[in-house]
Amino acid sequence: MKTVRDRFFKCMIPAAAAALWTAASLIYDRRTFETDPLEALHNYIPCKILMFIAVFAFAGFLMKAVLDRTSLSRRVLIFAILYFVPMILVLVYKIPEGFLSNDESLIFAEASRLADYTWFYYITTWYYIVSMMLFPSWTGPIIIKVIIQCLTAGYALARLQRFMEGSRKALLLYAAFILPPILAYTTSAHRIPIYIFLYVLFMYVLFMDRLENAPLTWLKALPMLFLMAVLTQWRTEGIYLAVFGPAMMIVCYPGVYRENRVRNIVRLLALSFLIQYIVAIPQYGLIPSRMEDKAANRMLPFYAYTVTNMYRNGLDTDDPANISSLDKIDRYLNVDTIAAINDHLGDINYEDALILYYQGYDGRRTDADDGDYMAFVEGSKELMQHNPDVLMRTKWGSFDYAATVYDPVLGFGLLSFVISLVKTVAYNLYAPMILLIAFFVYSLVKLKERAWTSVFYVLLSLCLLSHFAIVFILAPASYFKYYFPVYYTTYFFAILLTILRSERKLPVK
Repeated sequence: MKTVRDRFFKCMIPAAAAALWTAASLIYDRRTFETDPLEALHNYIPCKILMFIAVFAFAGFLMKAVLDRTSLSRRVLIFAILYFVPMILVLVYKIPEGFLSNDESLIFAEASRLADYTWFYYITTWYYIVSMMLFPSWTGPIIIKVIIQCLTAGYALARLQRFMEGSRKALLLYAAFILPPILAYTTSAHRIPIYIFLYVLFMYVLFMDRLENAPLTWLKALPMLFLMAVLTQWRTEGIYLAVFGPAMMIVCYPGVYRENRVRNIVRLLALSFLIQYIVAIPQYGLIPSRMEDKAANRMLPFYAYTVTNMYRNGLDTDDPANISSLDKIDRYLNVDTIAAINDHLGDINYEDALILYYQGYDGRRTDADDGDYMAFVEGSKELMQHNPDVLMRTKWGSFDYAATVYDPVLGFGLLSFVISLVKTVAYNLYAPMILLIAFFVYSLVKLKERAWTSVFYVLLSLCLLSHFAIVFILAPASYFKYYFPVYYTTYFFAILLTILRSERKLPVK
């Protein structure tokens, strides 16, 4: 009876805290948002529910951390605070610079009106709305991002130290959270710097649960499958997790396949599909319709970016097949402007789909209609299909532009040279890709030993290689952050496995 009563009060206190905060937000929301919430209930109500859940979960976490001295929650909180202390210096230095630039400013403007932004998945807008409900300020999204970052670091350190029986070597995992790009993106509310921590958290929980032989309970399965669905859909390139995610869960929770194998696997897959469907409803509706048309509309930057840069990578504009495709493209995007912007900017065109907005070189035809746009899409596809060699040169050039974003700077003093050298090394994408490929090959060789770790490593490598391949082909710009999940997960697990191997904590079977 006492246990039931204790559980009741442990739920009531977080619920009361969540209810009070939610009630207070109903008052200040009218000042936070430019639109009356009653006029945007389709976004306001689900975001308010998510806010309540977030406060409830966080209050429960804090209560357990404070009241239970032996709990993992307390260790997570301690390590999160220890990580946050040096982060204060980063925040003091970077917050005055602001974070609302490019995509973020557009998303913030739409979220302030409780509206969706066409080019981004609804999860991004909802993240901003919920953040501003919690903290009624333009800094709300960045505050939540920093909390996610600190709690991920705290959880990673606490879980590893517990597994390593208090070894101080576990503290070396902090290195994964002070990599220069991580620090640089601390105050960025862009979706990718948030996505990477959720991505690493998902993979890390799976790995540590298998190391500790933790069972897959309903209380664990539901949030893990929900997180997997978010990671699958928030970024287009996460689609592979719809397949690899459940496979990794089956590998990491032996109870799924050791007893009642078929029934358990079918249940897991069915539940995974159901949650994926539920998460997709706000974007596509209960019965998805015209998804191909919607996808084509959202792919404008990709087509414009790729076609523009193919011009500079050996595209034969005199080839009859290409002429036919270019005529279709010209109905929406002026091919003369494409040629002109290539002559004017050269490889700077790799940075973004500049042809859509660069002053004096906006190639879109103002009188184009939907039919012209669909002809443009058809012509773009034909151009890529007819010129695979040009397409691959274009995509490699785009990746190389992002992979070597910094170079050493000489002639401005020793400190300037050292900083530029650190940036050159830290932001280089070739190093983690070489490490990932080597890790994948090593894992394949080790498969013959039939250790679950080798299977996990292969699946993890396939996830990251799939992520890279999708970004490599579909990226509508050449940004380091597009490859950030691959970069960070590779380095995170490299550091983690080095620590575990040094303590001989990796199982043979």
